Amino acid sequence: MSDYRPWPFLRASGSLWATTAATTSSLASLSVGLETAQRLKLPRGVYSFVLPLGAQLNKDGTSVMLTAVLLFTAQAAGVSFAPADFVTILLLGLLLSHGTGGVPGGGFVVALVYVQALNLPIEVAAIVGGIYRLVDISNTTVNIMGDMVGASLVARSEASRA
Repeated sequence: MSDYRPWPFLRASGSLWATTAATTSSLASLSVGLETAQRLKLPRGVYSFVLPLGAQLNKDGTSVMLTAVLLFTAQAAGVSFAPADFVTILLLGLLLSHGTGGVPGGGFVVALVYVQALNLPIEVAAIVGGIYRLVDISNTTVNIMGDMVGASLVARSEASRA
């Protein structure tokens, strides 16, 4: 548990939300995330480690988007998966989500690779490209805010150990 209540925490991180929406880039939002963590009075030793690591490795929003694009494409193409296929889908999705760059539109390229790897029609998945900017705003926000919450929880954990 953290010392922060949800609404004050979200208000204090408003500039971070705005940056993720404007840039749709985890890496471009990192500097604002570091400033936000400082404003939240998190220990520098914690946030200076957790936030850059999270920007590179924490891709929760991207994982959700990859799954949604894959399921959308499969449904639109009338393809159903056998239960054994879900293991492959899960492992491939985990690998691909961590392989995405923190740049705008990087997740869409990976989504198309994911769809192609499972032999689904890539032209159906390309329909998502029309709204991908909106999807990418939420992906980036989920990723970065997850990093900020993680940094807050690590700071709380470290404080209780001292």
